[in-house]
Amino acid sequence: MPLEERIRRLKRLMYGWVNYFQYATGYEKFEQLDGWVRNRLRYCIWKAWKKPWRRYRAFRQLGINHEWAMKFAWSRKGGWRLSCSPVMGMTVTEERLKHAGDTSPSRTITTMFAKRALFHVV
Repeated sequence: MPLEERIRRLKRLMYGWVNYFQYATGYEKFEQLDGWVRNRLRYCIWKAWKKPWRRYRAFRQLGINHEWAMKFAWSRKGGWRLSCSPVMGMTVTEERLKHAGDTSPSRTITTMFAKRALFHVV
């Protein structure tokens, strides 16, 4: 599934969750969920690269030096472990995910509360 389609479906699911839990008080859970969602998207990107040479080329295009790109492209570690690694954090940053269309649950809930405050001013 393409990343854009995955993000579109994820947005729809997150809006539903945020609407359901908007009156709850556990906002820190949304922040924890943000980190997990970002790592999951990084994992999906890692799996989409499939072959080590594609991973190496992607790392090099994203600004990682040769040694680190070789080390992580041919790593025997699992995809989830590498999605949580510093290299994936440096290359697939929050800004890049936001540019791709990612909406985090905590940003969604703060946006909803800001809109609700605008409409309920007495």
